[in-house]
Amino acid sequence: MDDHVTKTIAVYDQIATAYDETSSRLGPIPERTRFMSMVTSNGHILDAGCGAGRDSAVFSENGFTVTGIDLSLELLKIAKNKTPNVTFLNIDLRSLPFEANSFDGIWACASLLHLHYREAEKVLKDFYTFLRIGGTLFVFVKVGSGEHESFEPSTPGIPRMFAFYDTKRLTDAVKKAGFSIVDMYSYDEGTRFAHLKGKWWLVCFAKKEKIV
Repeated sequence: MDDHVTKTIAVYDQIATAYDETSSRLGPIPERTRFMSMVTSNGHILDAGCGAGRDSAVFSENGFTVTGIDLSLELLKIAKNKTPNVTFLNIDLRSLPFEANSFDGIWACASLLHLHYREAEKVLKDFYTFLRIGGTLFVFVKVGSGEHESFEPSTPGIPRMFAFYDTKRLTDAVKKAGFSIVDMYSYDEGTRFAHLKGKWWLVCFAKKEKIV
């Protein structure tokens, strides 16, 4: 693995239990509900960067077949223990082994933001290949600009690499991969969870409408 990914995964392995406890109460909950409404009923969802399986569990509870992938073995242990009926795999987003047209929905929640822009663009193109026609993509990234190591409250003193996005950069990347954008907007997480005021996220819903 490249150094930035190795360092990122080492951090998640180190904080896995605490991260699970914190993240289980957070996340883009309205967007998750909307995503499920846009995916074929009982369809197959890829949770790309599933962490401890928070969203995979909800998808499964709502009747979807779910494959969750992550590089953190410690987070995957938690996910497998909590939701044994979901398939969880230790896979790098940059080297996905799936066949074309395998999924009805791909949920990339706060996972592309740990990759360099050029890597994320390649992953988005792979996502397009793996989705069936009419499939739905969800992307959730941090608002900002540039690629650099950043400190988060959950890991004081331990930096992780983040790639930050504005609307133009994400729009260009998603469209370049072949997707049609359904909706894109940003929001301050503090409007949903008061203690996270000033933490801005960028949301994108997109569709695969044709083979390119």
